Amino acid sequence: MTDVKLYAKLGKKADYKSIIEKGELWTDPDFTRDVSLMVKPEEMKPQPDGKPDDHEDWKKYGWKRASEFFAGQQKVYENLDIDDIEQGDLGDCYMLSAMSALAEFPGRVQKLLPVKEGNKAGCYPVNLYVSGQLTPVVVDDFFPVKNNGKKPAFSGSKTKELWVMLIEKAWAKIHGRFFNVEGGDSRESLGAITGAPVEYFKHSEYESKPDELWHIIKVADETNCVMCTGANKEVNGIIPGHAYTLINAFEFTHEGKNVRLVQIRNPWGCSEWKGAWSDGDKIWTAELNKKMGHTNKDDGTFFMPFDEFRKIYIHCFIARAKDEYIHSFKPIRKAQAGVVFTLPTKVKGYISAYQITSRLGKSMLGAYTMPRLIIELYKVDGGKLMLVKNAASNVVGPAHIEAELEPGNYFAYGRFDKSEVVFPYICFVAYTNKLVEFAELSVEPKDVTQDKVQRAMIMLKTTKPPVQKKPSFDVCARGHKLAWNTEASDDTKSGEEYLCENCRAFGKAKEGRWLCKECSFDICPKCKPREITTIDKDTGLVLCKNKHEMKFAISMEDTNRPYLCDKCGRAYKGIVQRWMCKPCSDDFCRYCVPPPPGVNVNDPIPEIINCYRGHKFVFSTALTRTGKYDCDFCSKTGESSYGRWFCAECNSNVCPVCKPHKDATKIEVAVKTKTVVCEKGHMLYFTCRPYEKGDDMKCHKCGKHVDTWRWNCKMCEFDVCTACRPEPEGRRDAICKNMHKLAYSIQPQGSTTYGRCDNCSKAFNLVKGRHHCNLCHYEMCLNCLAPLPQEPEEGVVEHARRPGTQTEGASDAKREECGCSII
Repeated sequence: MTDVKLYAKLGKKADYKSIIEKGELWTDPDFTRDVSLMVKPEEMKPQPDGKPDDHEDWKKYGWKRASEFFAGQQKVYENLDIDDIEQGDLGDCYMLSAMSALAEFPGRVQKLLPVKEGNKAGCYPVNLYVSGQLTPVVVDDFFPVKNNGKKPAFSGSKTKELWVMLIEKAWAKIHGRFFNVEGGDSRESLGAITGAPVEYFKHSEYESKPDELWHIIKVADETNCVMCTGANKEVNGIIPGHAYTLINAFEFTHEGKNVRLVQIRNPWGCSEWKGAWSDGDKIWTAELNKKMGHTNKDDGTFFMPFDEFRKIYIHCFIARAKDEYIHSFKPIRKAQAGVVFTLPTKVKGYISAYQITSRLGKSMLGAYTMPRLIIELYKVDGGKLMLVKNAASNVVGPAHIEAELEPGNYFAYGRFDKSEVVFPYICFVAYTNKLVEFAELSVEPKDVTQDKVQRAMIMLKTTKPPVQKKPSFDVCARGHKLAWNTEASDDTKSGEEYLCENCRAFGKAKEGRWLCKECSFDICPKCKPREITTIDKDTGLVLCKNKHEMKFAISMEDTNRPYLCDKCGRAYKGIVQRWMCKPCSDDFCRYCVPPPPGVNVNDPIPEIINCYRGHKFVFSTALTRTGKYDCDFCSKTGESSYGRWFCAECNSNVCPVCKPHKDATKIEVAVKTKTVVCEKGHMLYFTCRPYEKGDDMKCHKCGKHVDTWRWNCKMCEFDVCTACRPEPEGRRDAICKNMHKLAYSIQPQGSTTYGRCDNCSKAFNLVKGRHHCNLCHYEMCLNCLAPLPQEPEEGVVEHARRPGTQTEGASDAKREECGCSII
């Protein structure tokens, strides 16, 4: 493979959506079922006829689709579990240990896999960060199997989930064959699946200062970094030269002594530590098992003392992954390159330079040694250039600069220390808390001027690819104007269905489409959405979708209820003049349809500020458990990583469409057909509000019994069950089993108290925070319910429950003090 093909591979984007929509079995043309993909290059001995040698080891492998050995029950992921990974015959423990570490944070794994469910086409995309670039890799579901064909030959999972196998296959596809990914450094794998800079800590350098190493690991664990480690000695079941996952770090007092433990996992899914604090150690009691989440089984996960860990394991790798950070990149095919960027506000994070990795180079050339890459970061202040920091590449290729940058113009310069470079490629990456846009300015630092920086930034703004406008389909192929029609025509199938001339999909004529009767030309509403007619051309009246005349007024029935503009989709709340149609519950805001002539309205439209309990919304990009959420106002589904307005106490969400926000990096919402309003047009809220005596406990849509959690209009006592409208995605019940509201609290730094989540049964450190009910001794960790992003309200005392504390029979004042109340 030439370097040109390599660059094309990194920038390639496959249209996996259209492949999946077709539903036909798909075979990847770029990674075929060749036996050579499953063997080591040195074992490939061509015969005179040009065919590979019939090597004995090759015979034990074959190829099968996942639907065959999983009997059609396969899924990409469902319950991502750190203990789900099993290593096979491939020596890629460095990658599997990194994947196991990432599985501790399900939302991060989901970012790698855009498609969650299994599909008939057997086509799946995987997002990997390769040499600094975010690279979508599309693979099919053909996997190597052992000679009996019942089990994958390489990595697998203990369930019928594909996520481990898909990531491994995508990694192999990037590098040409499976055995090209054997053996490696966890810095490479952690960077490939997180996109974050990875730091290396050699334990021997901390031999005289173990407390400093412990502090580094402990803080990394508490800040949700992703960690791996590697052993050097064969001691009590530990395998030398093998990569492990570093899961947790615990510090607590036991029998009057301070104990420091690390929790580690072997990607084999078995073979554990046999020394102190191992599964067989009698020190484990029922109380400790519950506190630490320890189970006595050979699943590859074990605990060991920190002092033993730092002596037996030679190093640890820490990926500084942060869910709120944004990965921006700019690849340049030059041996010396520069970029400029402008920061309007203070930004913190990493500015990095990546090169082609030794693994990629070796897969193309058979042998490849990376040159030394150097990055220099300058601030351009007037006509002066001031060096901020510089850095050199590490063993896996990138060079990272960590900095907190003030507003201004910056110039990053990358260069190799050799005059001739095999792969002239430098990819600049910003892993920061704000979006950074790079503009190329490939000159040496001495030639940088303020004028050149400004021109480069202007060129960046003017050379961005134009937005591709969809065809309007105002006229047919012969130029006749299309009209909206719900009648059957000659070209409809059986008088009911029609064929769209653009997407070639069938639709129902009675549901409406754009039609030219003269030419029998049909366009479906997906290709040309039907706009709401607002102003009648003949009469000048504002009309709703059903052609009723709309009034510009204020509804005094409920001045506090929110309403949605049916044209722009935004939600508003309070007393506001707008266009209304009461029979249809249609509303237009005055941003979309101006007020009537002679009516001057200067007051701004009141936007949503608080949730339905009166708490103030904050804008959050924190991941939910599923990575998605449902807006409480418009019922649209959005991705939490793009940001939404959030009330943690009530688990209330508002999308950036209903309540716009300047820092939303992307708005991606999908409308769902659900019951969102009651019979009078009031918005429904997802609630667990208990029923009062005399309330009707039936769903007003299907008539079935309604559980406590349902969609409710308090004003009309209107209820919709979760069968008629599913509960919101990404939401978790912020209540205990006895319907008490959970409080949120954090113990001070230095505390050694641990709790066990009553939802997922995992142990967690109370310093990280948790949700709890003191009345019922119920606790929920932050992985099950997103952390509280706002400060507690004034006058509310939040504290942590100590083990053994009893609050039964507490007075109402005490209940209010501890934050527990009955909803």
